[in-house]
Amino acid sequence: SRMDLVLKLKINASKLLLAIVESRLDSTNAERILTQFSADIIINLSKLAYSKTYKNEVEKSNSIELGHNLYILAFYLSLSIKGNQPFFSRKGMEDNIPDEALSYYFTHTSKIEIVRKNRSLETIVFAIPEICHFLPEFNKTKILNSCDVDQDNSKVSDFFAKTEFLQQEMVRHKNLQDKPFLFHLSLKLDLLSNFSFFLCVLINILLVFLYPFTPENINEMCQIIKSYFYYIIILSAFIMLCKKKYFFIIPLLLYAISLISSYIFIKIFILFLGFIVLFARIFHFISFLSNNIEFNICGLKTMISHNYFWFYLANILFCLMGLVHPLFFSLLLIEFILTDVTLMNVIQSVTRNYSSIFMTAILGIIFMYYFSIVGYLFLGDDFLINVDIYGNHGQCKGGVNSSTCATSNNSSYEEYFCTSLFKCIYVVLNLGLRSGGGIGDVLKK
Repeated sequence: SRMDLVLKLKINASKLLLAIVESRLDSTNAERILTQFSADIIINLSKLAYSKTYKNEVEKSNSIELGHNLYILAFYLSLSIKGNQPFFSRKGMEDNIPDEALSYYFTHTSKIEIVRKNRSLETIVFAIPEICHFLPEFNKTKILNSCDVDQDNSKVSDFFAKTEFLQQEMVRHKNLQDKPFLFHLSLKLDLLSNFSFFLCVLINILLVFLYPFTPENINEMCQIIKSYFYYIIILSAFIMLCKKKYFFIIPLLLYAISLISSYIFIKIFILFLGFIVLFARIFHFISFLSNNIEFNICGLKTMISHNYFWFYLANILFCLMGLVHPLFFSLLLIEFILTDVTLMNVIQSVTRNYSSIFMTAILGIIFMYYFSIVGYLFLGDDFLINVDIYGNHGQCKGGVNSSTCATSNNSSYEEYFCTSLFKCIYVVLNLGLRSGGGIGDVLKK
């Protein structure tokens, strides 16, 4: 009468058998189990658990869990049988029901290989929870590319630090199944980001070649672009070999626009692209909000404290400013830093060592300070600087002071600048930084 308790007992028994088999690296325990049950009997029991009819969802999930445990147990047992192919590598049998059961277990089972201290390789088989199948591919790619590499050239430690984020993503995508519009919009987050960034790059390239939008400048630049047609084709072919292959169309679009060479058309075209970028950014912002389950749980306070919230909001503001003046579209290229993995790693490596960089700069200033003290006390006569004179000393016509009069006979003279410690420090810092750190170069002059 209490079949639910019987089912739980079977699940606990299957977990116990799995723990016994996994506790030893040799096949001793597996051989003992095989004396009572063969691997074929266990796999048939797992198929039977999958094909049974269920009274409710709880009984269904428990029965599938039992069958999954038996499937993994059969895999471990098959490894100890010489010449036997593991059930893990077989998707199904001849009849339909076993094929469906084994296919389900196959797609919901995975394995990893770990290296023990004695350098032996061990295979760990585990069941994939149903919620993991809700994680989109672009999230997997994002996590894979954003994980930091440790000293052992491994991403495992940083990956486990982001498991909470992955769990939130799975729960969010599962909850979005009831909201079709937000669900499909969240799946297009990566596409919207790439599309809007592509248009931003196109707009800025047009600005580089055609701004200011005067008829004379546009006609001149269009003639130059037309004369480099073959180079544009080669550039497009080279871009196709890069990571973002679809950027190859930008040089071709630039050449096509140069054929039109219309002042009014180019202004309208850039304005049209600006509106498209604005709408794409708005949809991207909505998709970002729907992509974060913590916003729905924690509310407005968590939302406004999120860095990406303000970044995407600033992008929308830059788009609006770009519609007023096109040069504001250049601010949208900041997103390239966040989308490119290489640049992100460079920035992270620099910002991670900001303390050492700052202290190194302080050390340089201290050495300049010591150098200025020595120069002020002992080398004051050698610190000379050229001062340019513009205008004649005396009186101009009409009694105006000569310092305000222009003259073609410009001259210069040398002046001692290390007359006080502050002036000495200031000029040494100024000339030293402008010469690339050569604080003693002023003495060579």
